[in-house]
Amino acid sequence: MRQRLGGLYSLASGALLVLGFAPLGWWPLSLLLLGAWLACWASARPGQALRQGFWLGLGLYLAGVSWVFVSVHVYGGAPAWMAVILVLALAAYLASFLALAIGAAWWLCPPGALRWLLALPACWVFAEHARGSILDGFPWLGLGYLLQPAPGASALLPLGGVALLGVAVWWLAAVVPLLRARRPVPALAPAALLMAAAGVLPAASHYTQARGAPLPAALVQGNMPQDQKWLPENLLPTVELYDALTAPLTQPLVIWPEVAIPASRFRVEGWFRRWQEQSAARGQTLLAGVITRQQERPYNTVYALGPRPGRYVKQQLVPFGEYFPVPDWMRPVVDWLELPISDIRTDMAADRYLWAGDTPLALSICFESVFPHKFARQAQGSGLLVNVTNDAWFAGTLAPQQHLQIARTRAAETGRPLLRVANTGISAAIDANGGLEATLPWGQRGVLETTVQPRQGQTPYMRWLDAPLTWWAGSMLLLLLARRVVSIPAIRARAPDES
Repeated sequence: MRQRLGGLYSLASGALLVLGFAPLGWWPLSLLLLGAWLACWASARPGQALRQGFWLGLGLYLAGVSWVFVSVHVYGGAPAWMAVILVLALAAYLASFLALAIGAAWWLCPPGALRWLLALPACWVFAEHARGSILDGFPWLGLGYLLQPAPGASALLPLGGVALLGVAVWWLAAVVPLLRARRPVPALAPAALLMAAAGVLPAASHYTQARGAPLPAALVQGNMPQDQKWLPENLLPTVELYDALTAPLTQPLVIWPEVAIPASRFRVEGWFRRWQEQSAARGQTLLAGVITRQQERPYNTVYALGPRPGRYVKQQLVPFGEYFPVPDWMRPVVDWLELPISDIRTDMAADRYLWAGDTPLALSICFESVFPHKFARQAQGSGLLVNVTNDAWFAGTLAPQQHLQIARTRAAETGRPLLRVANTGISAAIDANGGLEATLPWGQRGVLETTVQPRQGQTPYMRWLDAPLTWWAGSMLLLLLARRVVSIPAIRARAPDES
């Protein structure tokens, strides 16, 4: 009974952690919940801690990635039972990484400052790296995003990225079990250090410099619902909609959302030639999202139309949305689903940067913004970040707000402004410190006009990515492992007396 109640407590604690992410942003409550969970299971055996860590992660990811059900069942057309299985499987898979980090930390150290401040954060760093890499990675809802709205986040993000914020989450949560154990100095010292660093260190924009003149831009949000977007009879109205919204715009940069035109470019090539001629005549760059087909293979593409034509092809696909991460023997099941966009490819040649005048643009499409390492590499040499997405797949869920929070984090990590254009919202102009300058809310059709200052230079995170944090975590784990190995004979020698 105690194990069952403990599992329910851990499951509920994980689900409530989601309150700290966007849109609510109750991060102090999430830190308190996480700290209380650590204190509750401080004396657990490693195996028990691993199991409870799994339930904690399962609650977090069931609540946090429940949008997969909407995208697969409501818009993908899969049976509800299959969508439920996919959500459960995905949440269990993601929870296993958190569980392994917790189990390893409990095995390495007894309850105390070493476990909470060194072992657990270090194990979590490697677990998060694995979660973002294995099977193409799925780093959605990393714990570091809890602190994105906290004061001082824009000072830490350009140093160590969202992973550094994740370590800070564990240090702040450790205050609860350490105070409970009457260890005020190790409990409060890391928290005081973080607050001092946030007050002294410069914001992300300190590491980059203005590049050229400010750039006026227009973000076009067509607001085409996902269940209407791919209907054949809506193709021409959609093309005419974007044409009408774009025609009066005079800004040097105009951006449409991901796959704004729901067809292959071949079917609307006449329109694209017209937009190319108009943009070139105006000296205007139009970024237009569409599907490109080569040898019957579909590619999620953004074309730059105007004086400097180019194209960017999406490289990091959305599992269960644009492709199904299943072995070949399950392909008949995927074919039976008949999704409107499935099996998108990534192997088409593309430009690294698109250009708006003399400003190089680092493009990312939808899910690509979730990968901090790849995003930072793509941003090197750019003056402005552009993310186009179609969050209509996630209607009625927390995902659009969470996705916007992720984009704000990428801007602060790289010290560059980011223009985010979403089909149904939330489109936004984000400054170089991750702050929101202007937004177009969910479900609204319109154009967001803004002016951004391109920037150049590199933040420390862009130079070194997670290397310093990984070296720190690896060094701590090696020292703690050596300490545990040395202590084993003494533990065994005491065992008869203790019995």
